[in-house]
Amino acid sequence: MSSIQIKQIKCPECGGQANSIGLFSSSKKCVYCHTEFVVTGTMEKEMEVPERILPFNTNREDFEKEVLTLFAQEPYAPNDIFDFAAFKDIDGVFLPMYLYEGKYECSWNCSVGYYENEVVASSDGKSVKNKQVLRYRPQSGTTKRDFAIVCAAYEGEEIKPELIEYARALYYDRDAAKSFDEKYLEDYDFVLHNLDKEYTWDKYGINSVKYIAEQDSLEQVPGDTYKDFRCSVSTDEKHKGRLVFLPFWMVYYDYNNEQHYVIMDGTGKSGLTGSTPIDEERVKAVNKWHDLAKYVKWGAWASLIAILWWVWGIPLVAWLAYFSIKFYAKFNENKIIKENKKIRETKLKEILDGGNN
Repeated sequence: MSSIQIKQIKCPECGGQANSIGLFSSSKKCVYCHTEFVVTGTMEKEMEVPERILPFNTNREDFEKEVLTLFAQEPYAPNDIFDFAAFKDIDGVFLPMYLYEGKYECSWNCSVGYYENEVVASSDGKSVKNKQVLRYRPQSGTTKRDFAIVCAAYEGEEIKPELIEYARALYYDRDAAKSFDEKYLEDYDFVLHNLDKEYTWDKYGINSVKYIAEQDSLEQVPGDTYKDFRCSVSTDEKHKGRLVFLPFWMVYYDYNNEQHYVIMDGTGKSGLTGSTPIDEERVKAVNKWHDLAKYVKWGAWASLIAILWWVWGIPLVAWLAYFSIKFYAKFNENKIIKENKKIRETKLKEILDGGNN
């Protein structure tokens, strides 16, 4: 295991550690709490050299544009979100991950259901009709495949839990990975791992492989439906945890005193995750017609009872009312979403055009 010397400082406000390959500047903004402080002294520390690293393939401007586009496309985002969303600093950070590679073998079994036609005679025996019957049969099989998964090699309060959860679901791109070089860490923060390979595999890795094996096995299940699915998974690890660095963008912002966040992997291939504020008044305007349609639907079902002693007119009118209101509710929903989305897209275009001038 090779190592390199790095420099480390601690935020006086939250205690979060910042790491650097080279010298720190005279002032530093904490990546965790965004407090800006004067660097008065550094500590020397050895860092295990990762075997591989996925370099950033996007920049801050790319990430910011993706965030603004997310605001424009979200159906129920407030129209003034561009004006009142208070952004904190956009941070690019490398997280330590363990890469596990190998083969898995999954043995599975379940009951598979098939719909079959059955000829049924009437009670008086004078006629017959076809009836579909669901019958179950036992089924089993095996699945064998290679796997390559990454698991976060860090636990602690300094890194936001939503970033850790996003990182655990990240796809590892072998082709984009590079041999580790210090140059890739320049201008970015990075976190040191604090978990060992065996603990991380036992807590996160094996469950990830089991999930992959189960999903692959379910694709093999024949028939129209299934029940009582069970599987057992065994693994043969080719590499039992290789330390790698993966890049992420993250930003936290406030809107009406509520904190939200957006995260994107630094390669730009896995999309965004995060939270956006919701315009509750718009949601109510959409739902009121859906709610009315729901109540009319209940009345339509209830009116069917009238058929037993009254006329067809009442239930027919009730069902026509339900479908008419339901159609208008969907039309109203699409209209509201489209109008407000257009407002935000216009604002986004003004922002992007302004940045290009």
